[in-house]
Amino acid sequence: MQKKIAHSLLLTVICGALFACGGSRSNDPVEPTQSALDKTLQLVVDRQIIPVAQKFAAAAASYGENADNFCALQDANSLADLQQSWKNLALHWYHLLPYNFGPMKNDVVFPNFMFVDAYRLRGTSYTATVREEIADVIATSEPLGSGYFDFLPFQKGGLLALEVLSFESANQQRDSDAIVQSYAASSARCELLTGHAAQLVKRAEAITVGWQQSYNGETRSYRERFLAAELPDGTPPLTELLTVVQEHLDYLKQRSAVTSVAQIADIPWELMSATVAEVDALLHGRQEDQFNFIAVMRSAGAAQAADTVEGNLAFVYQSIDARNVTDFEVGVSLLDGNFKREIPNGLDVDLGITFTDGD
Repeated sequence: MQKKIAHSLLLTVICGALFACGGSRSNDPVEPTQSALDKTLQLVVDRQIIPVAQKFAAAAASYGENADNFCALQDANSLADLQQSWKNLALHWYHLLPYNFGPMKNDVVFPNFMFVDAYRLRGTSYTATVREEIADVIATSEPLGSGYFDFLPFQKGGLLALEVLSFESANQQRDSDAIVQSYAASSARCELLTGHAAQLVKRAEAITVGWQQSYNGETRSYRERFLAAELPDGTPPLTELLTVVQEHLDYLKQRSAVTSVAQIADIPWELMSATVAEVDALLHGRQEDQFNFIAVMRSAGAAQAADTVEGNLAFVYQSIDARNVTDFEVGVSLLDGNFKREIPNGLDVDLGITFTDGD
C-alpha cells in the first residue's frame, strides 16, 4: 500500500499510576496523555516487540541445531524433532510479523522479512519454485558453492524452503520413511537443509541486532530511534506501529493467509491464532501492565470504541476455534478497520492515511 503518513498527537503530560510524580495506587485510572502513550510505546517495544524478536531468533537457532542433528542421525525421531522445531519457528514468526517495520524492513529493495517469508511480499506462492530449485540442486553431481546461499533469490529460500525440506520427500510424499530415505539418497539434501537454516539464523539475528544494538550499521539501535521519535523517514512512532499492524491484518485477509501458508506442515490455523494473540497482547499489554492502548482509549472516553475492538477480537478467536475461513477473514477485516479508525481515534491520533485494500 502506498500511504502518506502524517501524525498529530494531541496529548500532554502524565503523573499516572506507573510513573506518578508523587506516587499513586495501582488501581488509579490511566490518564490519556502524551506521557501515557510514550510509556505504552516503551512497554510495547521492551515487553512485546524485542522479546518476540528474541524468541524468533532462538527458535531459528534451535531449528538449525535440529537440522544438524537430523543430518547426523537421519532417523524418524530426529525428523520428528526437526518438524516440530519448524512449527515452533513458524509460530514465532507469526508473532513477529505484525511488527513488520524497522529491522524487518531494513532495505527498500531486499528487506530482511522478504528472505524469511516470501509469501508476505505479494501473496505469491513459491512452493513450486522451491521444489524445482531443490530438485535441480540434487540432480547435479557438484557440491554447492560457497556463495550459493548468499546469491539465492528470496523466492527460493526462507521458511518455505525449510518447510518443504522438513515435511516432504523428493517426490512430495509426507510420511517419515519416505522423507528419511530422500535424505539418505542424496547428501545435497542435507546441504540444502543446513544451509537454508543457517541463512534464516542470520536474518533472525539481524532483526534482533537492529532492535537492540545497531540499526543498519548506525551507532544506535532502532529501539533508540523509535522511542526518541527519530525514525529515518520522519514518521511518528505510534503512527508507524498502528499502520504496520493494520497492514498485517489487511494481508491476512487479502492474501487468504489461512488457506495459503504452512499448508505442507498443516498448521495454518495455529499461525493465525499466534498472530491474533500477538495483536491482542499489543493492545492489552501484559496482565500486570496498567498502561496499554485499550486502557488509554477507555480513559480518554472511547470506551465504546474499545468495546468494539474487544468484540471483534473475540469474534476472530471464535472463528479460529471453529476453523471457519469466512468468519476469520471477516473478523480480521473488522480489526483492520479498527486500526484505521477506532484505535487511532480513541488515542487521538491522526494517521493521515488514505487506505486501500491489499498490499
